[in-house]
Amino acid sequence: MGAMLFILGVFVGISVVSGFRGLVTFAVGKIFGFYVEYFRYMTFSWRKSGGYCKIGFSPICELRMNRKEKADFYAVVTLVIKTLVCITTCIIYCILMINLWRNETIYRLITLFFLGIGLWFVVDNISYFVFLFKAVKERSSPLNKKNAEITEQLKNGCTLDEIEVPDHRVYGVKPFSRELLIYLVFEFMKKLWDDDIAGTEEVVSSMEKAANVDYILKPTEYLFEFSLVYYNLLYFYSAVRKDIHRAEYFYGMLSEQLHGDKDANAMRVLAAYFLYVRNDLNSAKMYACKAEEALHNFPYRGERLFEDKLIKAMILEIHQREAAL
Repeated sequence: MGAMLFILGVFVGISVVSGFRGLVTFAVGKIFGFYVEYFRYMTFSWRKSGGYCKIGFSPICELRMNRKEKADFYAVVTLVIKTLVCITTCIIYCILMINLWRNETIYRLITLFFLGIGLWFVVDNISYFVFLFKAVKERSSPLNKKNAEITEQLKNGCTLDEIEVPDHRVYGVKPFSRELLIYLVFEFMKKLWDDDIAGTEEVVSSMEKAANVDYILKPTEYLFEFSLVYYNLLYFYSAVRKDIHRAEYFYGMLSEQLHGDKDANAMRVLAAYFLYVRNDLNSAKMYACKAEEALHNFPYRGERLFEDKLIKAMILEIHQREAAL
């Protein structure tokens, strides 16, 4: 019984500790002028552009914050502070729980549950340093620098015609990395913009490997941070190379988030799914129109033009199909 409660505490600790770290990140970030870009925890998510929506359950708290000016300097400051807060809290919590266990202040079976949470707290802090070391190492990588360069070009109003996105393989990056998934989203956009279907298929294949997509077991869990990767896969298997089974798999995975996401890219993906997979012209037309209306929410001109091109192509096809009926 005691072992089961301890193990249960470890599993509960995954969610509790993640939520605590997210709360500390939010509190410290707000003090130093950071704003929330997106947030996901349990069954709720929030995006700066789309607001709140319900989503599939996730025990991990995902929080991304940014700052308009001097973001790098303050990111280091907040990182140091939140790390100290989390480590200090972990030490105090573990000492308290161990003392309660030793002195039998509380029934030991109950204490075992809280000790399980404490164990995960320790594991989480160790894991955090490992991921932090890896992130610092990747920060200076050529691919990471290219991601930053493309983002800066988009911020400065460049279109995809003006942005060079070389094949990701020239950078020799390892699979399954965060920087590779971010880059593949840019590469996917560039290939679609250039109407390079063969190139798009190659990017999708790399995207599936990097995201560890499993078409046999078909897991439905995914990190909110990489939503665009899965949006692209659903769009590809709906509109570019129709594969009903794969499209249905990704739609089942993303449906709650897509229907709650008010951004143009989410509406465009839904329009493609209903047009090419479901052959539902009314739904496709509704989502395509919503996508067109939401275009102004994209802050970067290059993204707006990219979405506008894909949306207009679908609207034209919808009108052609309606005329043929």
